[in-house]
Amino acid sequence: MPDVSNEDFTLIPFSGSDGESHLTYGTIRDIAARIWRSAGRAPYVDATDLANECFLRLARRAPPLEAGRSVQVSYCVTIIRRLLVDEVRRRAAEPGIGRPTVILTSTEARETRPVIVDLLALDEALAELAEIDERQSRIVELRFFGGMDRASAAKVLDISVRTLTREWGLARAWLLARLRS
Repeated sequence: MPDVSNEDFTLIPFSGSDGESHLTYGTIRDIAARIWRSAGRAPYVDATDLANECFLRLARRAPPLEAGRSVQVSYCVTIIRRLLVDEVRRRAAEPGIGRPTVILTSTEARETRPVIVDLLALDEALAELAEIDERQSRIVELRFFGGMDRASAAKVLDISVRTLTREWGLARAWLLARLRS
């Protein structure tokens, strides 16, 4: 039997205009690992579990074929974040289990101070932010959970880097104020 690595396994073919023609399980696994690490390596779920469940959900309902790879990756980030939060909620309801914290870091060199917050509080704050400004909520999700830099997140959202930078600053300030209250 031939050896097939994760990167060789094509999950979703599509005809995107961003130069890539498929999303691999390896990419999904990398996204899941990044989100899992940001959640403090939650002991009751691992990156492989998150990636596998994301794979199954994508197999059932993937974004349209015209969507580019960046949209596919964005969709994966959302699925995996929701899976992790759902598992944390389920576990937090059990007696004797605390609520995990998330270490929010940025991919930008000048934003080096990590912020440590409760994962469920962050999810609630993101839901509130989404009611106020959906795009700002997506920016936070792509930057913190997806690990995307400004240019990548701007491409996914189809906005300029300058617009993303402005809204990123507003969203970050609102979230930090909300989480401190």
